[in-house]
Formats: sequence, C-alpha cells, structure tokens
Amino acid sequence: MPVLHGNVFTAGQVPLGCALKYRPAQYLWANLPTLFSTLRALREESSMPLATRSMHRTMLLILALALALFAAQLVNGRITAGDGKVAAAVGPCNNDLAFFGSAPTNTKFHPGDTWQGGTFTSIVVNNPNHNDVMNVRIVSNGDKVGRFPGVAGGSTATITFAQPVQVTGILWFGNDPEAGESGWFINNMPGPNTGDAGAACTATNFVTDTITIWTDDSGGVDFYIKQPPPPDGGNEGCTPGYWKNHQDSWAPTGYTTGQTVESVFDVPDAYGLDNMTLLQALQGGGGPSVADKARILLRAAVASLLNSAHPGVDFALSTGDVISQVNAALATGNKATIIGLASDLDAKNNAGCPLN
Repeated sequence: MPVLHGNVFTAGQVPLGCALKYRPAQYLWANLPTLFSTLRALREESSMPLATRSMHRTMLLILALALALFAAQLVNGRITAGDGKVAAAVGPCNNDLAFFGSAPTNTKFHPGDTWQGGTFTSIVVNNPNHNDVMNVRIVSNGDKVGRFPGVAGGSTATITFAQPVQVTGILWFGNDPEAGESGWFINNMPGPNTGDAGAACTATNFVTDTITIWTDDSGGVDFYIKQPPPPDGGNEGCTPGYWKNHQDSWAPTGYTTGQTVESVFDVPDAYGLDNMTLLQALQGGGGPSVADKARILLRAAVASLLNSAHPGVDFALSTGDVISQVNAALATGNKATIIGLASDLDAKNNAGCPLN
C-alpha cells in the first residue's frame, strides 16, 4: 500500500520518484489491492468527501503512470519480464571473484583496510561533508558495487595487492557524466556511459598489483579478479624508469635513445606522436584523449621493447610479440584496449630487473 506523507506517496520508505523510475513493476504489484479498492470506491464517490475523492483520483493517476513506465522500460529492455525490477545490463561480468561484490553489503572501507588480498592504501573523498571511505552498496538494478559517499567530484581510491592479480572484467553502474564531468575510471580506463541507472561490463585481461579508482560522478564500480597465469616466457623485466635513467644499458638492445617511436611501432598519424623519440616516450603522460592513452601505452611499450631485446633480461615476450601487440592496440583507437595492454606490459616490466 502506498503511504501518504504530506502530499507525497511513497512505496514503503522509498520516495515515489525513485519507486516509479527504478521499480515500477514492484510498485504496481504492491499496490494492486489499492487499485481494486480504489476502483470500487469510485463507484460510490458521490457520497464521499471531496478530499477523499481527490485522493482516490490522484492514486489512480500515479498507478497509471507506473503502468506506463513499466511498459516503456519493458519495451526498452531495462526490465526483465517477470522479475519485477530494473535488471543489470549483463548480470555478473564473469565467474571470477568480484572484489566489492564479495564484501557484505554496507561495508565501509577505510584507508589501511584489507580485502581479498588488496589494501586500500589511499582513499580521498573530495567532499567536505563525507569521510574518506568507500561503501559497498546494492544499487537500484540489484548489483553490488563500490562507491564514494555522496556525489564526490574528483574522489579516488588506490588498492594495492600483495601479489599481482589478473583483472578479467569491470562492472560500471550509473556512469552518466554531465557537462564538465568525466565519469568513472579504473587504472586510467574510462567506463562506458551507462545512463543514470544502467550497468555495463567491460571485458579486460591485464595483470597488476595496483587498482586506482577515480570519479567525479555518482554511480559505482566493481572489478573481477583471479590469480594470473604463469608468464608466457621469462620472469624478468626492467621498468620504464630504469631504462630512462640507465641509458648505458641500451647498447646491447640495438635500439638508441634518439630513435623515433614510428621507426619501431606503427603509430597512427592522428595521435601526433610520430616524431617522439624512444627516450621521450619513457617520460609517459596522461589525459582523457585517445592520444593521451597512446602515450601511456608507448611508455610501457618502449620498456618492454628494450627488455625483450636485451640479452641479459629474460622477458616474458619476444620483440616481435611486443611490436605486434602494441601496433594492434594502437590501431583500434579504443581507449580501453590501449590502456588494457599498457597495464599488461607494465606488469611484465615490473617482474624484476636483473641489470645494474
């Protein structure tokens, strides 16, 4: 039964607007007795006080609106017939471990807390009215996600794992940035626009020991992890920072600091990076554009190139594999694909450097 608070009907303790927007089917089902009793009462409304007649007519209008919204969402695929609730876009992303989804609902993670092998080394909520926490919530479509309290612009959390994990999927909820907003990111990977109450999964395949979540929007995220497979090749690698600061180690690789990235990789002209040298690529960069993501990939790619070519480094990939994988990712122009490979190469570059 709807409850009247002043002049606002609610479904239980859920505001009417939310009930109609997110759960019209449940609202209709819960109020079927009200609908029938109101219809019966209207037959005798001539003997009712005017205020009572007005309330009955208002209730009928609200129920009619709920029915119309239910029909519209059913047609658009936002409601699965028979379940009576807004459905997740694709359900669980996969069968691997959901980091936030495996935590009890209403868990509050604080800096220093550990969960599933990962430690929240940093949480910063850019909102003076809220503490620096991440909450685990069940959102309107039934998914369980991690989110920052309130609409927290520019809030971030960093989770560091004791052992590298393979990230196989990301669940995005309510990623609907408005003008001037950027939305949700995980490890510089932007989420798709899901709409205000929609959800979507991104399939990923990268190994990392650090997850960085950033947003200036409401909504929430989760990510799916498992133990990474053994390396395809060796288990050594030197970081971009090493190669940048140890240019004397380049000689055995056959590559020089002044070579352009275009002389090694097939970099699309649209990125404007053809004249960047291998040494300059190791400086890295960042930003929201595809070219910015390509810069991030090329930083990891040059380190992987040098690792694969150096006889003293037992790297996981051959030089040919590094070049072909980087060329394929750059050619897609897809931010998620480019950043996914960057994260994978970065993990291999951090396997442990045997050089002085």
